[in-house]
Amino acid sequence: FPVTITKEKNYQRLKIDFFRLVSCFFGNSHIGVFLRFHFLKLLGVSFEGRCRIFSGIYFLEINNNLFFGKNVFVNVNSHFDLTDRVSIGNNALIGPNVTFLTSTHEASKTYEIRKKVKSMGPILLEDNVFIGANSTILGGITIGENSIIGACSLVNKSIPPNNIAFGNPVKLYKPL
Repeated sequence: FPVTITKEKNYQRLKIDFFRLVSCFFGNSHIGVFLRFHFLKLLGVSFEGRCRIFSGIYFLEINNNLFFGKNVFVNVNSHFDLTDRVSIGNNALIGPNVTFLTSTHEASKTYEIRKKVKSMGPILLEDNVFIGANSTILGGITIGENSIIGACSLVNKSIPPNNIAFGNPVKLYKPL
């Protein structure tokens, strides 16, 4: 099937690949974290304050749909599908291998399914949220402040503030 690649898409892929190269080369050393932070700012990611972003972070595309508050920590191998906005509040902790998924495909019987990407809505993590390792956050979700999401959770519904939730699909466990 025919694929159209524009100069803008080519340039965007080049930026992402360069970011990955810099990220892998310097790893999680202080200089690597420092360079990753500043390089992401140059690529259009919004930061309210200093953040620690470890290596292996992956973007489906880099655009202006990603916002980090102050003192955010993102562990290794996190994935950001930035079809829609992802906002992470102050003092958030993101475990390793966490996926933020804001898009889906429309059902189709033909190969056209690959072309019909649609947004599931923005993701909002309020202040002081902790996301455990290997979790997936779906689009259209808000996780309230001071909430904890356990490891290996599929967050397919919004979580009110001050709660512990985990599971696949996620269920509220108890208030904090």
